[in-house]
Amino acid sequence: MCLCRSSISFFYRFELLVKMVTILSMKVFRNLCFILVYICVCCSTIVYSSELEFEDTQKTYIIGTKIFEPFVIKDGKGALSGISIDILKELAVQLNFRYQLVLYDDLQSLFQNVEESRLDFAISGLSITKDREINMDFSYPYYQTGLAVLLFNSEYGYVQLFKNFFSMIFSANILKSIFILVSVIFLISNIIWVIERNNNSQFSKKYWKGIRDSIWWSTVTVTTVGYGDKVPRSFFGRTISVLWMFVGIFLISFFTASISSALTVQKLDRSISEVADLAGKKVGTISGSTASFFLNSIHANVYQYSDFEQALFPLVSKELDAFVYDFPRLKYYVQKFKKSNLEVLDITFDSQFYGIAFPSNSNLREKVNRGILSLEESGELDLIIRKWLR
Repeated sequence: MCLCRSSISFFYRFELLVKMVTILSMKVFRNLCFILVYICVCCSTIVYSSELEFEDTQKTYIIGTKIFEPFVIKDGKGALSGISIDILKELAVQLNFRYQLVLYDDLQSLFQNVEESRLDFAISGLSITKDREINMDFSYPYYQTGLAVLLFNSEYGYVQLFKNFFSMIFSANILKSIFILVSVIFLISNIIWVIERNNNSQFSKKYWKGIRDSIWWSTVTVTTVGYGDKVPRSFFGRTISVLWMFVGIFLISFFTASISSALTVQKLDRSISEVADLAGKKVGTISGSTASFFLNSIHANVYQYSDFEQALFPLVSKELDAFVYDFPRLKYYVQKFKKSNLEVLDITFDSQFYGIAFPSNSNLREKVNRGILSLEESGELDLIIRKWLR
């Protein structure tokens, strides 16, 4: 009996021990699984982070740039800022690299140093073109724009306002409309005077005095004023009055339309109002820019300058008919120089995409592309652009 009891006690303890070992094993296994999953996640994060970072984070990368307001702006102390500079700063933080900026005076030198791999890459307001892509690589574009036309209006303000007014008044359409209106008023005035002169004391029997009264009545009636001081009394006179009121509505509408048309024509009456008008004109632009290639393609007389300040005097002195360059740059010029007689036409053409230039087959290009896409998806890129171009 004692043997049976001891056997039962042994098996019970053994079973209890097995259960405890099983429970402990499950806990250990679960903890091990958790640790393994955590390690995998961390490793993948490290791998992903390293894929975004530049290979040599200790190296100082040499980056070329050129003043291109508002993308690259140089202040009085020599510090650089602008859209492209802010993008570069964000990329440097995101991709974990150090850099040194080298400032160039012209695009030719900048691109030559990129092509010869003396620069790791270049950033400014660089348009991506087929010809440039032959000798270097470009990043994903971070800004889209187009070319625009800048004009100088020498007669601005009150002088131009009065000139526009008188040129409108004495335009062919307005003079023709006035002649038609006066002729019809004079005709109706004679008809009313003939009908009313013998039966209505409000219209004098004498021709010149009676016509004067009739012209007054015709004028106030056609303009829908109708003072009521002179009113036709005969049946035929009143019939003419009703017809004259309806005709007057048509005449006033026609006269108003003529004025509107004259104002529109006067507004558009300039030697350059669209891209096609640039052909054969003296047009300035920046040397080596995409605008210079476009102007040559439409057979304009192209004058090339190193910067806008150099081209401003020829434009103001009428040596140039227009200045063509990238739209955001021209808008920035107008704001910067605060000249109300500088006008950027509300048309853009020859779409441009700005990107970062790399030497051919650069291993940095793909990482920078991912960085730009990351800035775009996060909304940071849009915030940077709106900061400088409001």
